Amino acid sequence: MLPYPLAGLDTERANRKPIVMTDTFDMVAMLAQLTTDESIKRFVYDDATGRPIVSGSYVIGNPTAGIGRNLAAVGLSDDESNMLCQNDVLRCAAYFDGAIPWWRSLSPVRQRQMLDMGFNLGPSELIAGWPVFIHAMLVQDWPGAVAALKNSKWWGEVGYRGPRIAAAILAG
Repeated sequence: MLPYPLAGLDTERANRKPIVMTDTFDMVAMLAQLTTDESIKRFVYDDATGRPIVSGSYVIGNPTAGIGRNLAAVGLSDDESNMLCQNDVLRCAAYFDGAIPWWRSLSPVRQRQMLDMGFNLGPSELIAGWPVFIHAMLVQDWPGAVAALKNSKWWGEVGYRGPRIAAAILAG
């Protein structure tokens, strides 16, 4: 979002438009300068205090991340959101590859359901906290896997996500 309205400018369209620019200022040098000035913060922090923002935090300044990205004013573009999501999915897949390599033998549809749940719960929580589900997926007991989902607290918390994942596991 633009920080201020411009007369006659469709700000929604402007914010979706990819940024294409000729580098006349040496982007590498600019990034080095901003990294020096702002530092790289891999978690959201309060730019007024420098303290990490955690659940229950009182924020004095703006929620900021990365190299000075003011998340309240700028947010994330669709491309940035997709890149972050793809990295998270790849991180989850890599975790599964190390912990339960058999998951790659599932159909692509069932692999996506495992990734969806790993994304939602965290891959280690899915594997450690859902032994009945994981075993059912291993032995290809699709009704058993779905029963494990339906008999969980998670099922009541995720709305449409649970039934959609269950249907996809059954359909394969």
